[in-house]
Amino acid sequence: MKYDMIIIGAGVSGLCAAYTVAANRPHMHILVLEKESVCGRKLSASGNGKCNVTNSAFQSSCYHSSNPAFIEQWVNAHNASEVTDFLYTMGIPTYSRNGYYYPVSNQAKQVTNHIYQRCLDMGIDFLFQTEVISIQKNTHSPKTTYDITDSGHNIYHSSIVFLATGGAAASKLGGSRSGYQLAKMLSHTIVPVHAVLSPIYMNDPDLRYAKGVRIDGTVTLQQNKEQSWRESGQIQFNETNVSGIVIMNLSCHLPYFTEAECHNALHIDCLPAWSWNELHDYLLQQACSAPQESIRTLLQGIFPNGFVTYLLKRLRIQEHLHVSDITEKQWNRIVSNCKKMMFTPILKEDFDKAQVTAGGVAVDEIDINTFESRKQKGVYIAGELLDINGICGGYNLTFAILSGIQAAGSIVEKKTVGGSYD
Repeated sequence: MKYDMIIIGAGVSGLCAAYTVAANRPHMHILVLEKESVCGRKLSASGNGKCNVTNSAFQSSCYHSSNPAFIEQWVNAHNASEVTDFLYTMGIPTYSRNGYYYPVSNQAKQVTNHIYQRCLDMGIDFLFQTEVISIQKNTHSPKTTYDITDSGHNIYHSSIVFLATGGAAASKLGGSRSGYQLAKMLSHTIVPVHAVLSPIYMNDPDLRYAKGVRIDGTVTLQQNKEQSWRESGQIQFNETNVSGIVIMNLSCHLPYFTEAECHNALHIDCLPAWSWNELHDYLLQQACSAPQESIRTLLQGIFPNGFVTYLLKRLRIQEHLHVSDITEKQWNRIVSNCKKMMFTPILKEDFDKAQVTAGGVAVDEIDINTFESRKQKGVYIAGELLDINGICGGYNLTFAILSGIQAAGSIVEKKTVGGSYD
């Protein structure tokens, strides 16, 4: 079975690339191979089902890679309006909420279905539940072509191969390491992969008392005295971990810690609007006003019940103790824990709960202008499979979409001049 272009992976990057090529070169016979039973499972779940497609605060600092120069150059050449303009041409208008862009439908699954239907209308072929296990260059052909074999031992042929399998994150939504193996077959280097945009786990048995509690705080992740990252926002306490957007963004740095560096590396300021002295003075003032009040009752005036339970368990202070019986040392410990609660993260890779994979195909082996492989002519790689990952806020979808249509634009341009792959 021979095709003009074969795309491996029906995620957002592959779908956008397929549509772009077909819209500009309708004569091209395009096949999309997808190992799942449907396309775009990650896209359909993105943004809590609302699909945050891009962000007006489009900056290189919002991305991570082992090659930061690639990110800097790529971000400087693009902007968020490219995503919204592209979606608009496909019949998917968007709106902005505080700089975060969403489809007007607010339905991620509807976005997936719409793009897929547009691809079908363009005559693009899809084969689902078809896992590619091998890509080999055909050495017997006078032209540069590739033989692609699936798990059913069917073989497909094409001069253009587009790798858009995504990464290993969100394994329950189809994330896997298969794309890395295919890239290796094409002589590409794989930067070690890690689960990021994920909860941060702690070895703290008392944490279960705070399960479900949400607070607005400031989180600091400190690797050493010189290196630290800080974000403010909502933090959710769970039985074995903490989560929330600020935690997930900071999780991007954690895979590069040693176990020794993890000791007391995570600090949470649970009351950032108050200074240490302000909180200390307030508590003592309240204690003087109502000396028979329990320490639990006093703290419940500031924090959620579950958090108070956890705080007192953590400090080994009896919750029914009268505030008049709290020692100065205990007051200091209470205030210090509220202002700088220290945790020791566990280096745990949770690809099930991670939203994105760090690492992947080394980007210095990719042409930044075309996303064509520098190793193999006619091979393109885009999206999460590459060693680029973004923070929360639509940045990963932005890269997946733009890298897909940028690569597709290059394919269209080359095919315009009669096919540069012959």
